[in-house]
Amino acid sequence: MDDALTAFLRACARATLDEEGRTRIADTAARVRDWSGLPQAAEYHGLTPLVWEYADAVGIDRSAAAWRQLGPALLRSRAYGREQTEALGEIVDALNAAGIAHVVLKGAALAHILYARPDLRPMGDLDILVAPAEAHRAQDVLCSLGFEAPAIHERARRFHHHLPIATRRRHGIVVNVEIHRDALSGTEPARMRLDGRRGPMREFAANGRRLRAFGHEDMLTHLCAHLLGPGDPIRLIKVADFVGYAARYAEEIDWAALRRRRPRVVNALTLMHHVTPLPETLAPLRPPRDGRVPRGAGRGVVLPGEVIAPGRSRGQAVRGLLDPPEWWLRAYYGVAADGSLVWVRLGRHPGRLLYWLVRRVAARVVPAGSPRREQDRAPSRK
Repeated sequence: MDDALTAFLRACARATLDEEGRTRIADTAARVRDWSGLPQAAEYHGLTPLVWEYADAVGIDRSAAAWRQLGPALLRSRAYGREQTEALGEIVDALNAAGIAHVVLKGAALAHILYARPDLRPMGDLDILVAPAEAHRAQDVLCSLGFEAPAIHERARRFHHHLPIATRRRHGIVVNVEIHRDALSGTEPARMRLDGRRGPMREFAANGRRLRAFGHEDMLTHLCAHLLGPGDPIRLIKVADFVGYAARYAEEIDWAALRRRRPRVVNALTLMHHVTPLPETLAPLRPPRDGRVPRGAGRGVVLPGEVIAPGRSRGQAVRGLLDPPEWWLRAYYGVAADGSLVWVRLGRHPGRLLYWLVRRVAARVVPAGSPRREQDRAPSRK
């Protein structure tokens, strides 16, 4: 993608728009000569609604054909958002009625507690965390609401952090839901389960209901891990979530406790400044102006599965796994911009790759076992 277009999209990767953001968006837009890659790039990064919103606020010329292509995508995003919000309300009501404690994760919560309007934060699916022992019962609740999910092969999925995706089609729109046993994916050796929270849950309003989300420390920890998981380049909506949440609640966050217990989170926030400048409320976390910028800002480690993916150079994928960008290494392993990466490159990162490899191999070689019997599941209403 063109460097000027990349800079523009990074400028748009912010949950709210302040004067500094307006200036940056306008300046980067003025340097873009070719907008043709905008629709695909904005869609990949989850930024289509924000790009359109901020371009309108700043007064960017949107006469180019590429801008017109954003219109249909924007309408689809809004329609999906309305259907997802309605489904989320139904699911929460049903889980409450069943007595199943739960937390709404990621975009489903952030759309209501961080962004000016829910439609500015598109979601691929709804993520809901429950206790591991309640996961199957929660999936049954979804089925009672008309969702359908594949039969579950327990042994084959024993390493997975969520159950198979449940889907429901209404009004021509498919809503996907993931019931999580763990908020962190299996690529993270740590665990983040419902009973392992650092603090109390917080409530937020959505569609006339009170829903529950993580508290500040748990939320930032989760968003940081989600942002830095395998994938290249880093999706910018994740940067907007992470930085935007920290900025929005900066005065409420216990920064001393966060530095002590979650130093990687604070270090990662500082490094995000090299992707899109931290807002004024996070000025204390900005790196020194004369400091060295880590190479590869905004680039991540390739997905392990891309090593065997068709259409991609295997050698390129292997190099992307073994030698990720410096910026990602520092953010993922919690190494400050002036810290040495020798031990990370020689020990910690190879060890993490081995962990990922063992998980993938074990998931493939362990016999699938028997799926849950259909008669053990709640009936699906169609």
